[in-house]
This record gives sequence, C-alpha cells and structure tokens, in this order.
Amino acid sequence: MVSLMKRFLSLAILAVSSSLVVSQVNAETASTNFDVKLNVLKSCSIAKPNDINFGNLLLSDLKTQSANTTLTVACTAGTGYNIAMWGQNNLKNVNDQNSILGYNIKFDSNNTANVASSGTGNNQDYTVVATLTGQNTNVKEGQYSDTVTAQISY
Repeated sequence: MVSLMKRFLSLAILAVSSSLVVSQVNAETASTNFDVKLNVLKSCSIAKPNDINFGNLLLSDLKTQSANTTLTVACTAGTGYNIAMWGQNNLKNVNDQNSILGYNIKFDSNNTANVASSGTGNNQDYTVVATLTGQNTNVKEGQYSDTVTAQISY
C-alpha cells in the first residue's frame, strides 16, 4: 500500500510538471516599443580664474610689465558665444584712491578685450593678459587693485 502511494505521488508530480512545461512552451507573448528621450539645452559656464598678480614691483618696473591668468569657459557643442571683459583699467592704491596705475587687459589670442567662438562641449581656455601702461609712475607705495568683470553671452 505504501509503495502504491509512492507510485501514485510520483505519477501525480510527473503529470503536473509535464503540464507546466507544455503550458510554458505554448505560452503566448505580447511586446511593445518605447523611446528614451532627452532635450539638451544650450548653455555656457565661465569659471572664476585666478587673480592676475603683478607681484612686488619697483618704480623702474612700472613700464609695460605684464601678468596673466587663464579664463575657462564651457559651452554645449555648436553654441556660439562672446566673452567681454571690463574694469576701470586703473589699479588704485587701496589706501589712496588718487594714486593710480593704468593698465590694459586683453585676450592673448586676439589682442582685444572681447573674444567670439563656438562651444565644443569641453572646457576652452583663454589666456588673459594685463599690461601696465607706464603712463603714471608718480604713485605712492602700497597695494593696488582693480576688479575686472568677464561675461559670456550665448
């Protein structure tokens, strides 16, 4: 009787598993497609460069000394842009605003304070050069500074 029960259970398990295999083989399917989308907007960024620092200069060095920094921009590929720079073009003594040293600031690549280009999607570096004009050497000793603004339009 026990062996008859074992045999019956074995046949029942075999029948159920066979029907599962048959139903999986005969299963129907349905499918669909869908898109993955993205809209990249044009954009530009301009990174704050290191300050331009002439360091310590003697009176005899105040004629046509130059110093530079690197301005880095990144724009989406193909995006046209313009960079403009402006300041007072006068370094003023921090303790006496009447003591002034003139300077010019330009992009080294085109010798102007403006540059136009097109984005590549990667960082693009521009060398910015400040040059003392040497026009006024009758100045007081001390620290001098001016603030330059660099702006990108795209």
